[in-house]
Amino acid sequence: MRQALKVALAILILIPTAGSSEIRSPDKVVLETTVRIIDLLIANRDAYAEDHEKLYAMVYQHIAPLFDFKVITKLVLARHYKKASAEQRVQFTDGFQDRLIRTYAIALLKYQDEEFVFHPFSAEPEDQRVIVKTEFKRRDGGPNVSVNFRFFKGKTGWKAYDVSIAGVSMVTNFRSVYASQIKRQGLDAVIEKLSQPNKQALK
Repeated sequence: MRQALKVALAILILIPTAGSSEIRSPDKVVLETTVRIIDLLIANRDAYAEDHEKLYAMVYQHIAPLFDFKVITKLVLARHYKKASAEQRVQFTDGFQDRLIRTYAIALLKYQDEEFVFHPFSAEPEDQRVIVKTEFKRRDGGPNVSVNFRFFKGKTGWKAYDVSIAGVSMVTNFRSVYASQIKRQGLDAVIEKLSQPNKQALK
């Protein structure tokens, strides 16, 4: 659960300011929105804890436009992506996105004033892919945990496509998990499982 919390916080601090038309650099997105999102969580913790649907709605509203889940699906499915039909790709993307959001949303309720340390960021105007490096400051005094965000520049601005926690890539991790499941059960079975309510996230 602690690892899920770290990922949840890592994802949520990337949320852009609502209604803003300015295309900000990835590091500014991370830096400028952290306080606002954490304040939102703290202010509504009781309401979110009582009604998870409100929590899911808030997280979905901000995360869905930020991440390119189509790209993430292609990276996660890897060789299975080419073999999948257009319908299977859409179904996997929708289920995977929903599963992540629900799991991370519940983990977010565990937030207890942890902090992020932001590393200096630099990029050239022509760069199409960048990494924003931060560290998660543990409350128990243990070593900081690296949290790195990978962005690519799309038609509508910068989009996140991976998050690495302590050197472990979200994409790489899920690619291994789903490759094993697809090998044993087939892609349709995996999609069917993803389409079911994430009961584990409700615990």
